[in-house]
Order: sequence, then C-alpha cells, then structure tokens
Amino acid sequence: MQNKNLLAILLLSALSVVCVVESLCPDLEDTAPCKCKRIHGKTTLTCKNVTNVRVLEKVAKNSDGYRYDEVYIVESKLPHLPWIVLEEIRMTSLILKDLALTQFYDDVPYTPDELKNIYLQNIRLKKDFSWKFLKYTKSLEFLYVEHVHIPVITTEFNEFVSPELKEVFFLYTDTKEIQIDAFRDFRYLDSVAVINNRLRKLQRSSFPKLFNGTKLNFQSNYLTEIKESFFTGMPNLKAVYFNGNQISRIYEPNDLAKLSHIEIIDFTGNPIKCDCYLEWVTNWKPKSLRGTCASPKQLRKKRLQNLTEEDFDC
Repeated sequence: MQNKNLLAILLLSALSVVCVVESLCPDLEDTAPCKCKRIHGKTTLTCKNVTNVRVLEKVAKNSDGYRYDEVYIVESKLPHLPWIVLEEIRMTSLILKDLALTQFYDDVPYTPDELKNIYLQNIRLKKDFSWKFLKYTKSLEFLYVEHVHIPVITTEFNEFVSPELKEVFFLYTDTKEIQIDAFRDFRYLDSVAVINNRLRKLQRSSFPKLFNGTKLNFQSNYLTEIKESFFTGMPNLKAVYFNGNQISRIYEPNDLAKLSHIEIIDFTGNPIKCDCYLEWVTNWKPKSLRGTCASPKQLRKKRLQNLTEEDFDC
C-alpha cells in the first residue's frame, strides 16, 4: 500500500513539473503569429514578418505573467515598435534584427529590471536614431549595435543609456566621431568596441575620468595617431586593438610606468613611423605588442616588439 501511495505521489510530482514547463509559454493563439518555444532550458519568443503594430501590442498584453529569456523581432516592416513591447514583456534579452522602421519607438517605455541585453542589428530608419527610448531601461548591461546608421555617438548616449552598462559594441554603424563625455558616467563599463567604422580620432575625454575597463577595440577605422593622454586613468586595461587603421604616429603615453597591466596591444596593419617619437617603445614590453614598422626604410617590417635602442639615432 505504501508503495502505491509513493508511486502516486511521484506521478503527481511529474505531472506538476510538466505543467510548470508547459506554462512557460502562453497559449499559441495568444502569441500568434509570434512563436514561443522552450529549448535547452531557455524560453524564446520570436516575431517574424510582422507588418502590423497591433500584432506586437496583442502579444505584449498576452504575455502578462510570463517571462522570456530571449525575445526576437526580426525581418519585419513597421512604422515603429510599440512602447508596450519593452514595458510589458518581461525578458532578459531583446534581439531586433532586419527591421525597416519609420521611427524606432512611439514612446519612451518604463522597462522591467529583467532586461539586461539588447541587440540591434541591420535596422533601417527613416528618422534619425535616438537613444531616448532607453531612458527608463535602468538595468541594461550589454548593448550590441550592428548595421545601424549612427554617425556620431553623442552625449545623448551618456544621458539616456543605463549607467549599469558593462559592454558596448558598435559594428558597421558609419560612426565617425565619439563626442566628449559620450561615455562619461559609465562606472562599470568594462569593454568598448567601435569596429569597422570611420573614426578619425580618439579623445580621452569621451570616456569616464577613471575608466576601470579591461578592453578597448577600435580596429578597422581611420585613426591616424594615438595621443599621449589617451591611456591616462585606465588602471585595469588589459587588451587594446588598433589594428587595421592608418596610424603612423604613436606618442609616448603619460605615466608609461603605469601601463604594465596591459597584456595585448595590437597595431597590425598600420603605417607606423618608427622614428624618434617611437623610441619610448623600447622601454615598454607588454606580453604581446603586435605590429611592424612601415618606415624608415631600414626598419621596414621590423616588429615593434623587437625594436631596441640601437635602432634609433635620436
């Protein structure tokens, strides 16, 4: 008798687990044409080929009481994304990809604290892009932007993006300038990448006065020089990538002795002048100093890491 009771309890427990798993997604008709799936321990909601804003509004309202790990809105053409998507849908990650929009959002949403990651990929806008839609997204930690037209990273970024941000990536965003104070108040920022863009100069004043990050990546831009002050107040920096630019001049950093924590710095693919302005590099040997001299002739193709005082007649 005891065995039968135990078996009954186990069966009920199993059924309870099934019910819990099934309840992780709303009913199909409540999210159609979007699809909710539970795969490898993650609950994802995917909305594809949407042309009517009301579809997303319906899905947002019917998602009350549910939480998604990832929400995808992809391959859609809309006048805008409704604010209710960010305000009513509880999610950890929002992925917006391959969208054609007149404007980004119709209003500024108050976003639940669960939202930590946002991916913006291949989004075409008729109106100028604005960061204001993130004004009340207070817990954002990761931001990835690719193929979105953002010619200037302005101080609006500092004003509206969460100060909790830890990682930010800009790839193929047509960015040619990072304004002074654009990243000023991001105390927890660990990694900044502006890759395959049009930057012609970097300003130390674009970053926090004390930048505690470990990684900077500015590969494949149009940078021509690195100023003396750029690395000032970056005590935890470990990896820096300047490869694929047009850098010819690398000035001796202020407080060179304080840069011993840098492990990798990459200048590969730059026309570097190994003249007297670069003699300082013979006294600074990170674990990996990548790049070669483009001039003068006698030092052409010599690795920066192999330069010695004898190579300079200053």
